[in-house]
Amino acid sequence: MRLLAKNDAPHPYPRLSADDACIFSGVRFLRNAAGHRFISQNDDGSAADERHGAKKIYDAAMSVPDGRFSSCSENCIKGLLGYLLKLESLSPVDAAGPGVRNGLALHARKPDGQFLMFDQADHSALTVFGRGTGIDAHFARAMDSLDELEKRVSFAWDPVLGYLTAAPDRVGTGMEVFRVVHLEGLYLIGELEAVLRSFEALQIGVRSVQLDGFSAAGHVFMLENRKTLGMDEREILEGFRRATDSLLEQELNARARLVREMPVVLSDSVHRALAIMRECRLLSSAEFLDLLGPVALAASLGFTAGVPYGEILDLFIFNEIDSAEAKGETPEEADRTDAKLAQNVHRFADMLKIVNRGRRSLP
Repeated sequence: MRLLAKNDAPHPYPRLSADDACIFSGVRFLRNAAGHRFISQNDDGSAADERHGAKKIYDAAMSVPDGRFSSCSENCIKGLLGYLLKLESLSPVDAAGPGVRNGLALHARKPDGQFLMFDQADHSALTVFGRGTGIDAHFARAMDSLDELEKRVSFAWDPVLGYLTAAPDRVGTGMEVFRVVHLEGLYLIGELEAVLRSFEALQIGVRSVQLDGFSAAGHVFMLENRKTLGMDEREILEGFRRATDSLLEQELNARARLVREMPVVLSDSVHRALAIMRECRLLSSAEFLDLLGPVALAASLGFTAGVPYGEILDLFIFNEIDSAEAKGETPEEADRTDAKLAQNVHRFADMLKIVNRGRRSLP
């Protein structure tokens, strides 16, 4: 009788961590400079006073020592992060200085960073994010940067209401906590809709990629707190963490159940996605995101090789997500864009291999 080598042993219950289901997380603090009329969505961007208010925050950031803030490129915010945070409304701040189109960045390296956004909607926003679940570290980093900024510029503040913005639902702390989670497991076992509905009562918003006929492309969702008034920053952070940690645990349980109880469902979704990736001739960004969902799930379970899991997550984060209409493309230009993406995806799919462990678990 031949003994199984250690790496031949089947793994019906994969080792999973919450970071496998959380693509990235972060915090945002919305602020306006005191003494300036708030930017309104109805403004045409020509009001010098608003730009001057943004300029004051910009100058404060640039005066922070040790080069903590530096100019960021547009590539820093493209992709899933930009789409889900709705950063498409960003526009140049003329007074901010040469080369600064979308704001400022602290250590602008992928896949994490810190950004001071000048958003025409109603505020400037300090955004700190990184891969995985680590919102506590992002919170500490953001608070430290805000302390440095507040030594140099006064933010609009009311002793009763707290920090003021033109958005009433963001008055108070002006703090948004978010996690972008991949819930492919809950989708495949049929429990996703019921789980997401439960977040309504917790005052946690759920946002997904709604594009090109896909209602939740890739089954990737951004969860964010809705309440910023009447609670302090720590209460918001801790309440959000508890609720979303529970969700991530449910997703990990769903992935384990798929391997143990529904391997054919998991296998079909993975092989179907890979087959389309290898043979498609036109592929939109939203469709690619949807196909990437089950493939990323398989990679998180250790079923694939050839492309590291972190690089697969980078495809979620940095793949430019937009419709042809939003980009102003003609049908012919859109076809060329989709054809180019399809060619790139062919190479990705050819590099990705199902390993022995995956073949045992994906019949």
